[in-house]
Amino acid sequence: MNQQDVTDAFEIENKAAAIIDAKHTGGGNFQVKLSDLSGRNDEQLINTIGDYDGQVIAPISPGKYAFEVTYSQEYSLEMVDWGELQTAPISLSETDGKVIPIEITDPLRVELEATEKDNVQVSLHNGLGQKVESLANEIGPTETTFMIRQTGQAFLFFDLRGSWEAEITEM
Repeated sequence: MNQQDVTDAFEIENKAAAIIDAKHTGGGNFQVKLSDLSGRNDEQLINTIGDYDGQVIAPISPGKYAFEVTYSQEYSLEMVDWGELQTAPISLSETDGKVIPIEITDPLRVELEATEKDNVQVSLHNGLGQKVESLANEIGPTETTFMIRQTGQAFLFFDLRGSWEAEITEM
């Protein structure tokens, strides 16, 4: 049986990209919505069924926010620090969603292998977390290769379920 929760309100002072670590156990629905308490900007971040242990990205403007959550057993949400910007080459072996802060100086080649029978989406986001380009949108299991031409600081958002691997190299 699904339950609903609303987290305590929190304040964001600067316009930025937010990376959220999300975990969920249970066979039911897991939905996470980032709600702007002024009502100007609500963003559906996660809508999946079953266990989840990954990251999502959201563009954030200054203001007060809360998470609205539908879950079946247990969940946790945490806004995390971006950490260091990574540069190619990058090798990834992950489970579920992952956000990679990256400095792109030359066009990149991304080789991705996803093993689950589920939606496989990869998108490029600017330094403020706004989606710039959809790079992959397929149904797994799949092996695909794509190119990133944009340069500068960005975020790669791998929105996948299950196990996956990626190799990111300069062209």
